[in-house]
Amino acid sequence: MDFNKDRTQLMFSRFLLFTPLFFAACASHPPVSLSEDDYLEKQLVGKWDCVLDLSSPEAEILIESTDAYVANGRYTSIGSLTVSFSQLGEELVLSLTDVGTWEIIDGDLVSVAEETRLRVVGHPDIEDQFRLDDFFPKGMSAAGKIIDLNDDIFVMRTFDDLPDQKCVRVGP
Repeated sequence: MDFNKDRTQLMFSRFLLFTPLFFAACASHPPVSLSEDDYLEKQLVGKWDCVLDLSSPEAEILIESTDAYVANGRYTSIGSLTVSFSQLGEELVLSLTDVGTWEIIDGDLVSVAEETRLRVVGHPDIEDQFRLDDFFPKGMSAAGKIIDLNDDIFVMRTFDDLPDQKCVRVGP
C-alpha cells in the first residue's frame, strides 16, 4: 500500500469537492438593477420649477409652478395660470395649488389630485359667480409621458398635440 498515493488521491478528491463551493462563495453577485420605473421615481424625487406654455394666436396661456415630489408618493404643486387675451387687452391670473399622490407606471407619471384650489387674482367677482374648484373634483387623475429626466431637467408630454412641460430642478 502506497501511503503517499492514497494521501494524494484523498487531497485531490477533497480539492474537487470544495473547489466549486469555494468559487461559488467567492463569486460576486451582479448588482441588483432597478427597473426603469424605479430609476425614474428616484430621479423625480425633489423640487422642480416647471413651465408649460399653451399659447395660441388667440391667447397666451402660461402655467408656472413649483412641484415637489416626495419619495413616499406624495406631491404638491403651487403656481399660477396666466391667460392673456391680446385682442381684448385683458389678462386673467389664477393661483393654483394641487396636492395628491404620484407614481410612475411604464414611463408615465401618473398623479391623482386629492385637493386642487384655484383662486382668481385681482378679480374676486368671478369667484362670486361660480366656484372654480368645482371644475377639478377630488380624485381626478392625470398621466404624462416622461420624455427626459435627469439630475437637472424633467420634461413631460401630456398630449401629443400640446407642448411639453419643462422643469428645472431647484432642490432635493
